[in-house]
Amino acid sequence: MRAAPAGNVRITRIRVATLQGRFHKFVTMNAYDEAPKGHTYEHSLIRIETNQGVEGIGPAGYAALDGTFFEDVRALIGANPLEIYEMDKDLWTVHCSI
Repeated sequence: MRAAPAGNVRITRIRVATLQGRFHKFVTMNAYDEAPKGHTYEHSLIRIETNQGVEGIGPAGYAALDGTFFEDVRALIGANPLEIYEMDKDLWTVHCSI
């Protein structure tokens, strides 16, 4: 693995994939149940790609993604991912105004 020059890294693409999953209750099925209890949910994964070939993937959380989310994410295209956040010990600071 090689380190990319800090000034040349730019976000070129952000992809969102929505996956369906199922939560099962931790209870035994009884004689009247036809299927395990639980409910289906949607969960989103976000993949960020850069012009240097560095990629990252992570969960978006359990909340549904809306138009505001996609507008904010679109604003990150062309940004330097190394300049968006700064970490100082346990404190993260955002340097991007979206």
